[in-house]
Amino acid sequence: MDNNYFDWKDAKHDTARQLAAKFIERFPEVVREGFGFDWNYAGWYVEMLGFAERGHFPVAYSWDHVEPNYLAKDDERELPFPPPGEAKPRDV
Repeated sequence: MDNNYFDWKDAKHDTARQLAAKFIERFPEVVREGFGFDWNYAGWYVEMLGFAERGHFPVAYSWDHVEPNYLAKDDERELPFPPPGEAKPRDV
């Protein structure tokens, strides 16, 4: 989508913080549902950032290959998929 995030016509030049503010304003129900602490996920996210900073970007799917057990790998470790959340499935 290049920099046409969410296909919003008014966000092409927004910073990450401006995009976040628009997301909060436009999807208050999603924001409410996601409010709270998730230390398991936060820890995983910090680990994922460490992989990315070292040039090992997480890939969940690629046309070339699929790594079913991890998202990224360096010489010492593998980055697992994120921990599951506690959200309950919704009826669609």
